[in-house]
Amino acid sequence: MVNNKIRLTILLLLIAVAAAEFTIRGPLRAISDSSDFRINYLSSKAWLNGTDPYDHANIAKIWEGVREDENQEINFNLTYPIYPPPTLLLISPFSLVSWPIAKVLITSVSIFLFSLLLLAVFSLSGLHLNRDKALLFIGLAFAMAPFHTAIAKGQFTTIAVAFLVFAFWMAGKGKDALAGVFLAVAICIKPQVSGLFFLYYAFYSRWRICGYAVGVSTIITIASLTPLYANDISWFSGLTDAIAFGEKNGSNNPTASNPIRFHLVNLQYFLHTMVDSRTLVNSVVFTFAGVVTAAYIMILRRSDGKANELLKLSPIAILTLLVVYHRFYDAELLIIPLAWAVSALGGPLAKNAWITLALMAPFLIPGAVALKRFEAMGYIPSSITTGWWWESVIVPHQVWGLTLLLLYLLYTLAKNGDLHGGLQN
Repeated sequence: MVNNKIRLTILLLLIAVAAAEFTIRGPLRAISDSSDFRINYLSSKAWLNGTDPYDHANIAKIWEGVREDENQEINFNLTYPIYPPPTLLLISPFSLVSWPIAKVLITSVSIFLFSLLLLAVFSLSGLHLNRDKALLFIGLAFAMAPFHTAIAKGQFTTIAVAFLVFAFWMAGKGKDALAGVFLAVAICIKPQVSGLFFLYYAFYSRWRICGYAVGVSTIITIASLTPLYANDISWFSGLTDAIAFGEKNGSNNPTASNPIRFHLVNLQYFLHTMVDSRTLVNSVVFTFAGVVTAAYIMILRRSDGKANELLKLSPIAILTLLVVYHRFYDAELLIIPLAWAVSALGGPLAKNAWITLALMAPFLIPGAVALKRFEAMGYIPSSITTGWWWESVIVPHQVWGLTLLLLYLLYTLAKNGDLHGGLQN
């Protein structure tokens, strides 16, 4: 009885501390920041106005009309409109209100969906059946730094991940139509985060889910493109130019010419600390992805559908982060392996679960950003920061962590695919 009370006290303290950190680093920072949301708010407002949502001059003009007391100019070398028209349509309700109100709305919606996401995970994983595991999961979820950063910056990752989890939840309940609709919304909000999960359901021949996802995505896409073509706007070249600029010269650039590339978590960043050639780096990344995908498919076939659903989904979440451009906040996808690991504690895969949690620990803090800040402030000796291991091992430690986590989860799935490994029914 005493041990139970001590454990409960520790878990409640964890939640209290994590919730305070979540509030300070997320919503409170969003009030004065939401810098990533601004360019998308303006781009969506341009779409609503029937003007070019990818034209810099047009976006700057709209900003002059809505900025009110904010004196910050738009630096198109750091921020640029790269979201496709379907995203602009779905976020257009935020663009109907003033900029100050829109910032409050996107923050409020993100917090609300984060809360619903946790409830959906409880049902999907069975965590609600065990008090201590449920409390531990809540504490760790609040402590995950990618959620803090996404909300502070006004990113749509929280919204996309929430709808992804809703899709998984509905698929687990056999409500394929709803699952397909939720998956479509997630893909249209942030395709680079959600797209690969469509292939998962295609692999398992969940054609009703896939059909609804394709159908709803098509409707959203047509609706988003109609006003652009009606107003004779050459939007495609503007979008592709923005994406190309971001990859070659902007903040998405994984090479040494980008001073803030440490925000990235994809493999290209880590490899470019050792190799300059983009062709070689991309060849290595896509070869790695091909080998991992082939191994993953073989493992899924061997497991014969018996393995825990969250465990099977986890490698997709991590591979998504590693293969194409992703920044730290997109690691919200780690909520999937986090839920599996916590649910598996105390079971036959408890050791695997603890190792999984350990490999995810670097995402409890924005480690790479903190290290570079300490370096700039002179807190770290130059004897360390001038060594090759600083830029290739220490700073990109989160990329290393994701890579090891992916390989370990594949190993866990291969060795224990016939075990349920969690609370999920």
